[in-house]
Amino acid sequence: MSGFSLSEYLTKFQTTDRESYPRLQDPSRELNVIIDQLAVSPEQIDASPDSLEALIDLCHDFPHLTPKLQTQLSYLISSSLSNLSKDIKANLSSNVNFTEIGGLIPQWKRHLEEYGYLIQVLLTFLQDELHKVSSQSTNLNRSAKNSKNDSANVELFKRDCNQMENLLESITKLLEINLSKIFQTTPEKDLFIGLFTRPLFVLLEIEPVTKVSSLKMFIQRILAMCVKNHGQSSSIQSSLMTNLTYFLHLSVFNAELLKLLNDEYNYPQLTEDILKEISTRVFNAKDTTGPKAISNFLIKLSELSPGIMLRQMNLVITLLNNSSITLRCSVVEACGNIVAELAQDPQTMEHYKQQIAVLIELLEERFQDSNPYVRTKAIQGCSKICDLSSKFNKSKAKFTSLAVRSLQDRSSLVRRNSVKLLSKLLLKHPFKAIHGSQLRLSEWEEYLKGSESQLNSTLKKVESQETLNDTIERSLIEEEVEQDEGQCRTELEGSFNKSAELSRIENEVENINTATNTSVLMKLKLMIVYYKDAISFIKEIHKSIELISNLLFSKNRNEVLESMDFLVLA
Repeated sequence: MSGFSLSEYLTKFQTTDRESYPRLQDPSRELNVIIDQLAVSPEQIDASPDSLEALIDLCHDFPHLTPKLQTQLSYLISSSLSNLSKDIKANLSSNVNFTEIGGLIPQWKRHLEEYGYLIQVLLTFLQDELHKVSSQSTNLNRSAKNSKNDSANVELFKRDCNQMENLLESITKLLEINLSKIFQTTPEKDLFIGLFTRPLFVLLEIEPVTKVSSLKMFIQRILAMCVKNHGQSSSIQSSLMTNLTYFLHLSVFNAELLKLLNDEYNYPQLTEDILKEISTRVFNAKDTTGPKAISNFLIKLSELSPGIMLRQMNLVITLLNNSSITLRCSVVEACGNIVAELAQDPQTMEHYKQQIAVLIELLEERFQDSNPYVRTKAIQGCSKICDLSSKFNKSKAKFTSLAVRSLQDRSSLVRRNSVKLLSKLLLKHPFKAIHGSQLRLSEWEEYLKGSESQLNSTLKKVESQETLNDTIERSLIEEEVEQDEGQCRTELEGSFNKSAELSRIENEVENINTATNTSVLMKLKLMIVYYKDAISFIKEIHKSIELISNLLFSKNRNEVLESMDFLVLA
């Protein structure tokens, strides 16, 4: 059939009432005829003037077909498209001269458009049915009387998902083709790819669909292929941002899609572009869905793709100036997630060392945020960092002082999380290496005094050694001046050689002594710093015990329980 116009058929389908399509008298017979035709070759779709129209009529009558005929029809179209896609891909990938297959391109284009239209019709009817089933199931869940209807809806949902899965699998095979060789202009190619992407984004609005792992995987792969291989980044970005604005359940889906694009398709640009757009977005004061959905998205993305998000963090941080508390909380939580994820690998941590330090500093600043929920998120972020095996000793010292100060916060939520953080800091304190985990202040002060006295005695020994060396050097010089000036040149040369050898040996010994002294001094100085840090930490804990003891009289039950746990631990 040479007169097929995709744009005309598509416009007509979108503007026509779907209930107005005529019912077929004998759909089973017509379907069997078409199955026989397409069994020969998928290119037989328009072999006769009536074959394509009969197939289109079957698809238009899809809601009224029996379940068996629906399954047969969807399988016929999906398998035919898969076979056609394989043939076209094989021809385009072969070493045959392009001019030799150039004559086949118009025919391939027409067949792809025909199958594409049929796929779009089936996707539309299936998504309508899935939406209806999902809404009925939601209503049925509220009243547990109609268990028979509910089980029927579950079976219908499963059958529709299986048919949808076959259609989506055929689309993935289609997208493996280099469509730019078949569709010569960008508008033609965009119109064709839109046959699949538009129904998919409508399908994603149905929350139960996103919980079917096989369907979710196919949808994410199709969208990723459209972005990477077919230049659909801009349109997909627009649709994703729309979904983020209106549908809470798509936050995690979108984050997983962007991770797939980055990990398997090496395309981080879409993630970066979306983060840039989010950072500039202004929300209506009455809008609660948008900020919450984007917050969930940022949190999930920080867990899945921390490296990409870190590169755009300077833009994301601007959301801290937003009036939405939900957004501010998500940025603070994302900072903690990024540090926690990147610090798990020592090489990655070393590579992002400066950026990690900046994020930790931001968490410390948020301890003073005006909102208690944001302050709590900062404390929880620090708790995640304390769980890591990586050493953040300087940061932990700062966390301790900040947590102690937060024990006097007006919010019980902040105080309770501060107690949790202090418990974690006490359990995982970094002063266990030399004297064990006990933190008795008097003992550590004795350790400090011992190291300081050892340092002083070592310094005196070094100074006396230097004085002795100076005396020996002066006597050697005087002895050399008093030597007999009448000795022969050869004797002088021999004397100089012996003196030079002696000086070399003395210098080596002196260097060894100096290096040994330097090493001992450095070790002692480090020990003193270590003991001072430990004593400072112990004093902060003592201060916290006093403050937490007062929290035992709190009216908040959880706060009292956390305080009791800490006091038992301390």
